[in-house]
Amino acid sequence: GNYNNDIGLPMTIFGIDHNTDIAVLEMGMNNRHEITRLGEIARPDVAIITNIGTAHIENLGSQEEIFKAKSEIMDFLSPNGHIFLHGDDAFLARYKDRPNAIFYGRGESHHYQAKNEENKGLEGSSYTTQLKCGCPVDVSIPSAGSHMVTNSLAAVAVGDYLGLDPQEIAQGLASFQASGMRMDVIKLANGTKIIADCYNANPESMKTSLDVLAKEKGNTIAILGDMLELGCQSQSMHLEVGNYAKSLGISQIITIGKEAKHMQAPMHFDSKEGFLNEAGNIITSGSTILVKASRGSRFEDIVEWIKEH
Repeated sequence: GNYNNDIGLPMTIFGIDHNTDIAVLEMGMNNRHEITRLGEIARPDVAIITNIGTAHIENLGSQEEIFKAKSEIMDFLSPNGHIFLHGDDAFLARYKDRPNAIFYGRGESHHYQAKNEENKGLEGSSYTTQLKCGCPVDVSIPSAGSHMVTNSLAAVAVGDYLGLDPQEIAQGLASFQASGMRMDVIKLANGTKIIADCYNANPESMKTSLDVLAKEKGNTIAILGDMLELGCQSQSMHLEVGNYAKSLGISQIITIGKEAKHMQAPMHFDSKEGFLNEAGNIITSGSTILVKASRGSRFEDIVEWIKEH
């Protein structure tokens, strides 16, 4: 589970003892000043902001407000602390002149850059980067999606800052395993492959997952559900994702749910139960199937049905 709120984060901190060298804390928010509260508690030496997306825009109203909410962490860094930022993100790039900011990404001017990038589809990605000592590191990430390149580059940067050597960094990332229901690739005996990404969904993560699916050969099926907490922008954002999915040449696009109908897919079901009643006539063996929706839709039920049938 996530321990990223005002109950879970203190519980994690209370579990730290004298044998702990480094604690990694996630700070979640869906409103302003929630990061302020968690920052007051944690007082980190190092902080990372991975992106400014549209998750939780229902409560915050705009990406500008999301940017301000995530930036609250900077007020609580230790005196010599550093903030690591995704430099390709237009919002985070505003901090380019901040003395304690370290940037990572694909841009030429960043402190840590991904070079010679190779996308290996469901098998992950590889790239080369350089540490502050000038030492090169060949990174291999066994998890699909271009976003994993920049996420792993953040880990490279922090690992370098904390004194890990190139081999330790490369080995650590090569052994990475995603937590449950996040781009979890399940290969069945009959050749069917399921990309189970049922933990959360927003327009950015939907597009990234669809990109992964679109690169697969053979019959591809996208089963997409509601993206929640998008507020008054929900209809337009669902339509945007639907149009994006159609542009990728995916074999079948199926949507399920009240909000997902705005994706205007060729095949839509109002409920998960309605889809499962017809799924046997829709899904063919040997396909690559993306199953993605916000957590509230519990699309892991669909994943289990496919595995059983």
